[in-house]
Amino acid sequence: LDTDQDRFLSREELYGHNNCEISARVVDRIFSGTVIRSNADLMSYYDFVWFLIAEEDKRNSTSVEYWFRVMDLDGDGSLSFYELEYFYEEQVKRMRQRCIEYLSFADLMCQVTEKNH
Repeated sequence: LDTDQDRFLSREELYGHNNCEISARVVDRIFSGTVIRSNADLMSYYDFVWFLIAEEDKRNSTSVEYWFRVMDLDGDGSLSFYELEYFYEEQVKRMRQRCIEYLSFADLMCQVTEKNH
């Protein structure tokens, strides 16, 4: 990933991780200073290790906290429908490009919040 071999990752380099699987909005949040501890323009090896741990084992409580911080745009400790929709909008664009069927955000939220009987 470190194409310029400076031992840091830029936004563009991180975006290339895993065939650009991570959305641009998520990459921007990671570099916003909310998640990485070093320079907001570059990701250190230390920060990349935390990213990889969070990316590979999403059931781990540390990983859940990592992704929660990414998605909590206003830092209030809860995820609003606005914050969820913000990230989902970009995913819809990506699914359209790949001709993948998707649900509207409203339908998705109905399914997520529906109680199973």
